[in-house]
Amino acid sequence: MFAVMAIATIAFAGCEKGEDAKSNVIQLTSSDQTMYYDDEFQINATSDTPITYTSENEYHAEVSASGLVTAGRVGETNIVLTNGEDTKKVKITVRPQSNLYPEPDLTFGMSRSAVKAKLGTPDLDEGTGIAYNNYASATPILMCLFDEADNLKSYVVLVKTAYSGELGTFLAERYVPFDIYGENYAIACVNGLDRETITMAVAADLYNLSYWMVMYMPLSLTDTRAAVNRSDIMKSIEALMGK
Repeated sequence: MFAVMAIATIAFAGCEKGEDAKSNVIQLTSSDQTMYYDDEFQINATSDTPITYTSENEYHAEVSASGLVTAGRVGETNIVLTNGEDTKKVKITVRPQSNLYPEPDLTFGMSRSAVKAKLGTPDLDEGTGIAYNNYASATPILMCLFDEADNLKSYVVLVKTAYSGELGTFLAERYVPFDIYGENYAIACVNGLDRETITMAVAADLYNLSYWMVMYMPLSLTDTRAAVNRSDIMKSIEALMGK
């Protein structure tokens, strides 16, 4: 008799524990999402205890305390849901509406030879830099500019002014507006949300009546103004193009 009661007690305790564990499971009915910049999406999830929502990378997507996701810049991140005992994730992929031109996959500080190995033989190779013609239909010219040690200091694409409206969309989907310390650019933005994550500035200005000049420059946290000197870039371009 005692043995039967002991078994019943253990079974009841196990059942109670299982019910408690079940009550703390997050019931997630939302699936992974593909979004565009500034889109919103409400995550549907329930739990017997409060759910906390966090974004693994707020540059790509932010989330409110109630699970409302706002798409940020192009890329991917996860929204993490937790109630203290269970964790779920929703993957957010932010796609661009504009693919105006392919952005070069280059790293500042690369040697001239390394850049040429990645991009191929340039159409122009001079002291200050190299240039590629027919880079893309909307951006026929790509220029890579080098410092005195022959390492990549910036690169520039010339965008046809016929694509002015789309250029604004293209940059807004990828970068954050930023006042670059008094430099008078028509468009200026960066690749991060705070000083700890910003490593690059992207700025656009009119080159002439036919082209926008979109400049990619390293953004130093200790000497930002020196890193984004427009006149220095213009001198390099003019020397490269023989003007």
